[in-house]
Amino acid sequence: MNILALDVSTRIIGYTVMTDGFEVLDCNIIDLSKIDLMIDKAEFVYKQLDDIKSKYDIADVAIEECVSKFSGGRSSIKTISKLFFINILTQYQCFRIFSVYPTLLNVRRARNLADIKINRGDDSKEVVFGIIKSRYPNIDWPRMKRDETRYAKICMDMADSVVVGHAMLKESKINE
Repeated sequence: MNILALDVSTRIIGYTVMTDGFEVLDCNIIDLSKIDLMIDKAEFVYKQLDDIKSKYDIADVAIEECVSKFSGGRSSIKTISKLFFINILTQYQCFRIFSVYPTLLNVRRARNLADIKINRGDDSKEVVFGIIKSRYPNIDWPRMKRDETRYAKICMDMADSVVVGHAMLKESKINE
């Protein structure tokens, strides 16, 4: 059984195709950064997910849940609205393509299930990436174009999608 795990944002969607044995078959991004209109983004997501379906037999889908509470000063209501919109449209596109209701996972629960602990004051994205990079050295982690000694920011979205996949599989094994 293969699953598709998604970390959805308005500019980049990290995705991972993972076996039920926690093997990563594919880990990459869907780049929405150059698409302005939300409807066009949704259509592009559909095409990319359909392409994933043509390559892999996906039995289930997991998506990182949208922010569940508003943290004042971090994001504008406009940004939050766009995030909800693209998350819900991605859920719907997954349902249309894979004929399953996506499982939504809270980011903290997902990290907990994936055995990732974030200490207070640490950059959570950096910690997650470091842990996932060491666990999955077979993933081709992109480098910065101008400074190839550093990893590209999209690695964070890719790593988050691995966490979502890992958490979904772990939760399903707990519930067996």
